[in-house]
Amino acid sequence: MVHCGRMRTPLRHRVCLTRPAEMIAAVPHLLGFHPENSLILITLRGEGAADVGPTMRIDLPPPRNRHAVTEQFVAVVRRQNASAAVLIVIGGGGADPPDDVPHSDLIAALDSALGAAGVPVMHAAWAESTAAGAAWCCYHESGCGGALPDPKETVLAAANAVEGSVTFANREELAALVRLDDDRPAMNRRSNELEQAAWQVEQAGGRMSRAAARQALLRVHDAVAAANVGDVVLGDDEVVRLAAALSDSRVRDACLATAGGEHAAAAERLWLALTRSTPPPERAQPATLLAFSAYLRGDGALASIALEQAEAAMPGHRLAGLLRHSLDFGLPPGRLTVIVADAAADAEALLGGPTG
Repeated sequence: MVHCGRMRTPLRHRVCLTRPAEMIAAVPHLLGFHPENSLILITLRGEGAADVGPTMRIDLPPPRNRHAVTEQFVAVVRRQNASAAVLIVIGGGGADPPDDVPHSDLIAALDSALGAAGVPVMHAAWAESTAAGAAWCCYHESGCGGALPDPKETVLAAANAVEGSVTFANREELAALVRLDDDRPAMNRRSNELEQAAWQVEQAGGRMSRAAARQALLRVHDAVAAANVGDVVLGDDEVVRLAAALSDSRVRDACLATAGGEHAAAAERLWLALTRSTPPPERAQPATLLAFSAYLRGDGALASIALEQAEAAMPGHRLAGLLRHSLDFGLPPGRLTVIVADAAADAEALLGGPTG
């Protein structure tokens, strides 16, 4: 089996995976973290199914949810125009091949459903973990198995390092990246000031004037430009000003356009800093922008975690709900880019024209 892949962040060079063990060892770099007790589906594309497409992960489901998981995976794979797939189970118990491999019934159900949808399963494997030396084996091939190579010493890990991408030890470590700062006095100060700002907007009619919204958008653009030349350091006043600006949906929607521009990395650093430093409910706005930016560059794990933060900060957040639906159902990022580019253009027009 030879697959040449792209990771969650596009690589400048192709990386070829020639053996099942290499594909399993690649999983942490494809996801951005080492999964535990997970079902992984790696889509394959192109002639001969040689190109790695999007990678999906869910917690290992109980038997009663097997049918729902199968239907969801088939729907996602169809949207990705995949030509084949690889299934990998991480954890879920020990294995005694060939007679006893965990979750064999789940793999059989997925194999049948994907095959019926015209997406054959090229390979299916189980591994006790993604750590170096972990035992692994194949579901359908007798004598296929062994010990995993160290994921940190693979060619994909080297490419990951060159690109500056980080692979976290687990999902919890990745989630800590966006966790709200624990400086309670600062959060209380910012929350009080944001409440006052929201009250002033309410007293003025419930929405910023177009001129005020345009100035708010320009303030955010200035912050993105500053993030492009150095570390993002935000004091109370700056957090409040930027969070208040993003609370206007026109400003927030216009900021979606930064995810596809030359300042995308700087904007994502700013959204991350604001997600960590803005109290709820206002933190839902930068968290949603962070999720969108991560989603467009292929980092579904960070996008999902950022959406969790947005949904917790403001239940029922409409844009977060749209992104959650897109993520859960595998809408290709390119499709979402067109939709949101139109929304961003409309928002900028509403603010009086292009803002640069």
